[in-house]
Amino acid sequence: MRAHTTLRHPRLTLAPAPRTATRASGGGWRRPPRPRGIPSRPGRATPDPNPNPNPDPNQDQDQDRIIAVVHGVGPTTGAASKRPRYPPILITMSRRESDPEEAEETGVGDIPDTDALQEGLFEVPAGARRARARVIILTGPSGSGKTSLTTRTGITSLSLDHFYRDGDEASMPMLRDDLVDWDDPRSWNADDAVRSILELCRTGQTEVPVYDIPSNRRTGSRHMVLDPGEPLFIAEGIFAAELVTRLEDEGVLADAICIARSPLRNMWFRLLRDMGEARKPVPVLLMRGARLAREEPRKVRHLEQCGCRPVGSLDEAAAALEALVHAERRAQRAAN
Repeated sequence: MRAHTTLRHPRLTLAPAPRTATRASGGGWRRPPRPRGIPSRPGRATPDPNPNPNPDPNQDQDQDRIIAVVHGVGPTTGAASKRPRYPPILITMSRRESDPEEAEETGVGDIPDTDALQEGLFEVPAGARRARARVIILTGPSGSGKTSLTTRTGITSLSLDHFYRDGDEASMPMLRDDLVDWDDPRSWNADDAVRSILELCRTGQTEVPVYDIPSNRRTGSRHMVLDPGEPLFIAEGIFAAELVTRLEDEGVLADAICIARSPLRNMWFRLLRDMGEARKPVPVLLMRGARLAREEPRKVRHLEQCGCRPVGSLDEAAAALEALVHAERRAQRAAN
């Protein structure tokens, strides 16, 4: 019978596994006692069942390490199935450095560090995760005309007012014991808003909560879907600027616009809207309107610091939105 040879690589060795007996009584090979954890299926390479996670620093570093066992395989059908099965083979890796002369003779040097090779293996190249659509952040003080502007342009819009927290939640910001400060970003769920925006950008659809402002709570949800080929949509709300950095980091932000018009103009339109929708009692609306008018210049500066570019009128904002949509569509056609 042809002798089993040992194949030697500068760092890898394939050799017959040691066995306790040369032949079984039936003429086949008798396998050595199998270490616990190694399956008995033939032809299957299995890892070392007893790796040492904490090697002894004083241990000889030249000692070979068993990295796999390939169990013996033989013919399994027909008359040839009566022939002897081949013995198991050990695959070992040497801890020593390869000899330069040996490497020159075999044409193979040291085995490279696989951990180093796998660095960046699963990194996605820039641009490979291009979003299906991108978002335009539209913000501004309450009453500045954000919602009416989105209706005027016809661009699909996600109202971020529906991401307010329920009024009876713990740790809500308060103006006084019985009055929530709805102009404080802490009254709003930014994480849910970001999640919905990212789903729209990447999949074109998402579940959006339905919030009832007079009762201060969510009353349900609705399914929002972008039209096929729609390159941009608007996310508008008084707290939208709080999301600019996170959306920019995700690579889905097309632009961030802040409507910065006269505080007195905003106060008047805000009062008409809130009274028409019966959002809050009239005394609360008057008190809130006066306070917001005083704070509005500071709030606009904060929106600019968050990364929003100010526009002075709804006409200017509408022109900026339409220019963004046309530019995005041209870019899509060029990419296709």
